[in-house]
Amino acid sequence: MSERESSPWLYVGVGCLLAVILVMGSCVAIGWLGVRKAKELGEDITDPVKREAKVLEILGAEELPPGYYPMMALSMPLGVMEMAMLTDEPPREDEEGRSVPAELGARGLIYVSQRDFGGNRSELSAYLRGEGKSRGPLENLHTDVDFDERRFLARGELEVDDVAVLYASYEGDVGMHGHPDVDAVTTLFQPLCPEASRVQTGIWWVPVRERDGAEDERDVGASGRRDVEREADASRAEATDEAPTPPSPEELAAFLSFFELCG
Repeated sequence: MSERESSPWLYVGVGCLLAVILVMGSCVAIGWLGVRKAKELGEDITDPVKREAKVLEILGAEELPPGYYPMMALSMPLGVMEMAMLTDEPPREDEEGRSVPAELGARGLIYVSQRDFGGNRSELSAYLRGEGKSRGPLENLHTDVDFDERRFLARGELEVDDVAVLYASYEGDVGMHGHPDVDAVTTLFQPLCPEASRVQTGIWWVPVRERDGAEDERDVGASGRRDVEREADASRAEATDEAPTPPSPEELAAFLSFFELCG
């Protein structure tokens, strides 16, 4: 991959840095800090060891789920925002032999922990419960990654390592500047962490699977994790038998169990 081809990743980082600059103040100090952070970002992107270490640090993980690779990580000053991305595609080398992130992949994860500016935490919770239209922090997430909600599939609440997690699944595309869109089933989730001044957000996408006749309501079983309720709404009522099957609560819980969501 040439330097020109890997530029979308630097574009993502620069977008995040500009967002922080607008929020924080003091142009001179932040200008210096921005240059420094941009250099660190470049190292985290092209150094595979640093990239993996940073992703694991932000996710609070000792290891990644099988089949996933560290895509990129970003940490803003003063704890304003941290972001980690995973993909199922292994990293590549550019013309200079540097390791650079792969594409979005058929499976992937974006996880963001950021300060709660203006009630984003409660807005996101209401959205995932089907009680609000605003996606909270996802409305202003400056990562240049977006997804559509072509068809609603399921929502509910489960528990992972004593942390309640809200989730909602949709059929749609995941896209990013400079990368082809991925047709996927996307699950948005929010750990309800005790620290109320922060909001944690996750976007996990997997390949579209057609229904296999399995029951919509699934018993999580001996794992101790539970699916409180998978609510029906108007979007689901319109779904046909060809609607794809979203990940089950136990699949989502097993995936999230690799991470320390409230670390």
